[in-house]
Amino acid sequence: MKDMLRERNIDSDFVKSWMRSYALFQGIESGDRDIVIEKYASVVFDITDQSNIPDREQVRIMFHDLLSALYGSVPRKWLSATSKLLWCSFPDQIVIYDAFVERALVVLQCIEPSLANSPRIGVSPSIKSESDLGKVVKFYMNYQDMVKTIFSENQEQLTGLRETHREKYPHDIRIVDKLLWMIGNPNQHFH
Repeated sequence: MKDMLRERNIDSDFVKSWMRSYALFQGIESGDRDIVIEKYASVVFDITDQSNIPDREQVRIMFHDLLSALYGSVPRKWLSATSKLLWCSFPDQIVIYDAFVERALVVLQCIEPSLANSPRIGVSPSIKSESDLGKVVKFYMNYQDMVKTIFSENQEQLTGLRETHREKYPHDIRIVDKLLWMIGNPNQHFH
């Protein structure tokens, strides 16, 4: 997906397969999936061409615009899908939403001083109508701010791990995201 978007060549079948593999079509009928793909293909570059390296406000605008486009094609929450699709365009700037990470943040916000001043993360809002999209955008921005705070605070440890293991994952924010996912996943075993 990242390469396809970088080359600015949308392959609808590939996008559909990718979205299916990330379970972004759960509960969506086949015909509606095609509508979603058409909408995504028609708006993705208009939305992502706003910046090469988006700042927080540009992320907010892009998230809102893509969420609105997806919701307009098939009304549903689209929180996870919007973040994953934007991540493919900006893998170093976009935080992927996941419910397990959200659970970890709910707990960490109570014990981590750097997160305590952020608005309470709570539970991601439902979307009953288009007027609820702003609540989801606000929730996502708070969510991504918290993940980025944890990422920033742990740069030294990430650098140490990278030097020790001589490996570099191309998108450091995903390392923190994965650790939070493991913390928030009730089925994750720690050995």
